[in-house]
Amino acid sequence: MRRPSLLLCLSLPIVAACGGDAESGSATDTTGATTAAAGAPAGETTGFDTPESVRYDGELDVFYVANINGNPSQADNNGYIARVRADSTGVVSRLVQGGQNGATLNAPKGMALVGDTLFVADIDHVRKFNRRTGAPLGSVSFTSQRATFLNDVAVGPDGVYITDTGIAF
Repeated sequence: MRRPSLLLCLSLPIVAACGGDAESGSATDTTGATTAAAGAPAGETTGFDTPESVRYDGELDVFYVANINGNPSQADNNGYIARVRADSTGVVSRLVQGGQNGATLNAPKGMALVGDTLFVADIDHVRKFNRRTGAPLGSVSFTSQRATFLNDVAVGPDGVYITDTGIAF
């Protein structure tokens, strides 16, 4: 079987050491969870802004939803990762918010999990966050490789792979 080519499928080795939303009409409880808006259809989850990708975490039984929250190629640091409980999709919390708690997140797209690390494709960087707390764990820049639109992240037996669609808006 052929290995992925560098059609901007870049390999990143894994190093072991290494309130409510008024516009959506949702409410936030004391744990930071956002619940579906009153009057929203049953089963509908609110509180997303340009959602682009979803990753399921079987151990924690939650879904991570990458929210671009604006232009998908603009470095505006307002993207976020929502966490949705699988047993109650009407309960949404923000795991990571760009510009808060030391996190940078511009336009998050694809995600992958390796241990307790959530890898997130973000324009020309791969951001790493603790999947439980959302704490930033660092990032890897692909600007020297002229990445313009990192789009997805996948885990292989020999590392983490990132795709770049190579487009610019």
